Amino acid sequence: MRRRYDHVDLRVRSLAEAQPLYETLLPALGFTLDVGIEGWLQFEAAGENSVSEFFGVTESSRHVANECRIAFWADSTREVDRLAEIVVRAGARNVEGPGYHEGPGYYAVFFEDPSGNRLEICHRAEGARWIKTGKDARTHFPAHGAELVHLVSLVCLVCLVRRTRETRQTRHQIDRL
Repeated sequence: MRRRYDHVDLRVRSLAEAQPLYETLLPALGFTLDVGIEGWLQFEAAGENSVSEFFGVTESSRHVANECRIAFWADSTREVDRLAEIVVRAGARNVEGPGYHEGPGYYAVFFEDPSGNRLEICHRAEGARWIKTGKDARTHFPAHGAELVHLVSLVCLVCLVRRTRETRQTRHQIDRL
């Protein structure tokens, strides 16, 4: 199977504060190769190739968490339950679940890292395709299912751009003081 992504570079306010969570969570998710890079926590997935997916975490003292969420796949609901116990023990915050919060067939645990970054571990039963409201776009909006999912994605992107602009404006105002 071809890869779906190459890597994630995540920012946190304090690397020391986030380190216990990510050093426990990432290996449990299959990112088992700890790559020693100064200023980063970086874990790669063990793969057949020399080039593998990786998840990196670095410090940015001005980091402000937003409404984006990174969701990790689990092979079963039992795996979600096992990983949920790990994230709780590792210091995750605002843990919700695990459970079927997004509707039938979508089993997940939601949580935040110490900087407020939103994360999720989920298992979707075959055929379960849920949008934020928990409704299957193909069933409830049969003529517009794909368009609705794209619209939700676009709205999230617009919120992220607006939040980035607001953060830049605030920084500019602070710098002028």
